[in-house]
Amino acid sequence: MFKNSIRNALGAACLSFLGVCAHAQSGTFVTDPFSNTATTSFNWYVDFAANTLASHYSEPTFTFTGTPAPVKYHSLQLTGYSPGAAVCYDIGTGHPEFVPGAVVADTRIWYFNPNTQTWMVLNDDIAPGNLYSRGMVYLSGQLTNLVLRVASFTNIQSETYMLAHFQIGLLRQTNKTEAQCTTGNGGVPWVKYKDGVITHS
Repeated sequence: MFKNSIRNALGAACLSFLGVCAHAQSGTFVTDPFSNTATTSFNWYVDFAANTLASHYSEPTFTFTGTPAPVKYHSLQLTGYSPGAAVCYDIGTGHPEFVPGAVVADTRIWYFNPNTQTWMVLNDDIAPGNLYSRGMVYLSGQLTNLVLRVASFTNIQSETYMLAHFQIGLLRQTNKTEAQCTTGNGGVPWVKYKDGVITHS
């Protein structure tokens, strides 16, 4: 259902770091140019297999807890709405729409906890049997930002770590309450960074 809702939203407004739907660069900074827009959609295509092809970008690697080897990841830095306001981000991975033959990527979304200085899991699998990931992020407070890494993840060491194709969908929402983004969001894993303190589901 999330995949369909992301696709429908992206059909209405498809924006990325450069203002267009495109291949993801190696790391994306999601800033706040849409202060008067309640909902803004972003979409990135990530191709871990590409290194030198035109319009493709090589991604960095990192050994997360539980991964037997360094894996590629795409980094997203999410920023707060504005001082004294709040913003809710709904992020998920899915099958790349224009690569129908791509193998389902086993993804995992991590976030950096500034309180503990460690990488923590936001979500691994959306549901039993679904290897894509989804989570919600609530930011509130002065100069609040949170860094996410969307990585390939399996339980065994495999070259598939480095060959994944998937899309990242992001909905930036300023019309969601704290409860709607966290404890009352219908069971989606969440993390809240409010006034310098991290809490999570």
